Amino acid sequence: MAGVTEQGFTVKSAAEITADLDAKFVGTFGSQFDTSAESPDGQLIGIVAKLLEDVWQQAEGAYNAYSPSNAYGVGLDKVAEINGITRITNLPTSVAITFSGTAGTVVPAGYIVKTVDGLEFATVAVAVIPAIVTAKCTTQGAIRILANEVHVLTTAIAGLTGATNLEPGITGIVREEDPAFRARRENSTISRGTSSIDAIYEGVKSLNLPYIAIIENTTSATVDGVPANSFLVVVEGGTPAEVSQVIYDNKPQGITSYGSIVTVVNDSKGYPHNIGISRPTPIDISVTTSITNLPGASVDSATLVKAAIVDYVNNLNISEDVYWSYFFSAILEVVPNIKINSLQIKFTVGGTFGTTDLVLTPQQRARTDASKVVVSVV
Repeated sequence: MAGVTEQGFTVKSAAEITADLDAKFVGTFGSQFDTSAESPDGQLIGIVAKLLEDVWQQAEGAYNAYSPSNAYGVGLDKVAEINGITRITNLPTSVAITFSGTAGTVVPAGYIVKTVDGLEFATVAVAVIPAIVTAKCTTQGAIRILANEVHVLTTAIAGLTGATNLEPGITGIVREEDPAFRARRENSTISRGTSSIDAIYEGVKSLNLPYIAIIENTTSATVDGVPANSFLVVVEGGTPAEVSQVIYDNKPQGITSYGSIVTVVNDSKGYPHNIGISRPTPIDISVTTSITNLPGASVDSATLVKAAIVDYVNNLNISEDVYWSYFFSAILEVVPNIKINSLQIKFTVGGTFGTTDLVLTPQQRARTDASKVVVSVV
């Protein structure tokens, strides 16, 4: 049976539609009419059948649009609205600016700090030195910012001597793609109404901070540097104030939020609570590889391979180990028509090139750049 059933929506096939039309035509006008595919009437039935097949497929799409796992585009927007979730659009790249100078110096909200090539970042709040404050790029787009790239002061303020982003920026989003939006909606349902580690993770991630690790210690002894019966949020990006507020809003009562950076968050009655977070320790990774170009390979294959390696490493999450074998797929997915002859990796500091996986601690995050990647074409 076609249509909405207990098994879902079943589409009527083109053959079924044609047979139904044929039977209705003969039943209405008589069996003397020729409805074979070669006849004029049969061809008319075929045209109408194709139109009805399209209608059935559209109906199936409309039915599936009510399911979060199948909805897309505007349909997904409508489904997510039920959960109070909206698609991220025109979100500018942001950085955490650390101001330095004479203690107590006030830097007004909207102060502009630039990159050497002129990209401007405006602070979103007043900063009182020493201070860390979020600044958003005044140019829309998915602009990638490296650590210490935003450091050019624009307006002289007595007592202000410097500013920089000590960590990489959080890349902006022009329009959140369906897979990411769908995953965020699904994850939001996990955290709603609960005080849990999952709720903290999703809350921090909602700040557009993709690199997060939470270490929970439920034992009575210190584990991985985290005291007994506490948890540690390690996050890259965002200001301590905004991250700590989200942690406080979602953490279980009576459980300590440990970290090297402590922020005081006041509850609804004005009572102070110490919320700790930590920043990941960057661990530099070096890579050397030899490739051979096959027919159809790009003339820029070496450059493309280097970019693929840098992109793979720099997208690893906090505490995520660096697996030697994963480099092959990361390269070949974006650089076709090459053969990888050899590939070796190491910790840049104190490491030896080899094919052994690189194991990181829970508070470390791998990173690399083009200067640490060597690609030879033979």
